[in-house]
Amino acid sequence: MSKQQPKIAILIFANSSKREAEHKFLGKGQELFDYLNKKIVFEASKTNAQICICNETHQIGATFGQRFTNALEHTFAKGFHNIIVVGNDSPNLNASHLQKAIDHLQNDLPVLGPSIDGGIYLLAINRKHFNKRSFATLPWKTPELFGALKKTLEKNEHSVLQLAYLKDIDSENDLTYFLNRYSTNNFLKYLINKILLVLRKSFYNTSYRYKYQYTSVLYNKGSPKTSRRTPIFS
Repeated sequence: MSKQQPKIAILIFANSSKREAEHKFLGKGQELFDYLNKKIVFEASKTNAQICICNETHQIGATFGQRFTNALEHTFAKGFHNIIVVGNDSPNLNASHLQKAIDHLQNDLPVLGPSIDGGIYLLAINRKHFNKRSFATLPWKTPELFGALKKTLEKNEHSVLQLAYLKDIDSENDLTYFLNRYSTNNFLKYLINKILLVLRKSFYNTSYRYKYQYTSVLYNKGSPKTSRRTPIFS
């Protein structure tokens, strides 16, 4: 009889598409993140791991670190020995990254997928790699996260496998990056173009209103009936 492999979960820790678009101030971005949420589920379904989804309605805690570590603790409590955590904002994340993390976890090695901005797009750990107190105090949502998390895992004498760097979507500049480079997916380009069109139209309208208001103030010479000036300071 073959040895039974420990239970593995792919934990998709991500906001709903509506909340993600609002959080990142990307107008009309809900359709994009709806697509990315479905895409990461599709990629995860290509593995033999069980998929667990944790959006804002399931997350518990006042800070991101608390919500993240609580989600890990809750998933371990369900009986999983290994957990791979991913988000929904890395379009290039695919099943091959997930399978590589699964393979190394089964050899008792933690895995990190670093983002270009200093964060992470993937964390793969087992029960003994997880220290709730240490994880909760990490510099989440900062460019220092990857380095700090790697150091935390190595401190416990674990050799950390590092995957390739990937870029995620946090801003308009990131959308432009993927529009120019993610040539294999025309539908993603279409969604990005829709958002950029809305953002640029909004910027143009705001700039026009500001220019009009500035011009109106510039040419307002005040009442011709009096030359008395109101003092700036009284």
